[in-house]
Amino acid sequence: MVAHFYISSQWLTSVLHSSCLAML
Repeated sequence: MVAHFYISSQWLTSVLHSSCLAML
């Protein structure tokens, strides 16, 4: 469960970074 949460947070972070870069 902890690993799943960690992977989800990592994915969420990468998605947020991609969104920010796309806006720039």
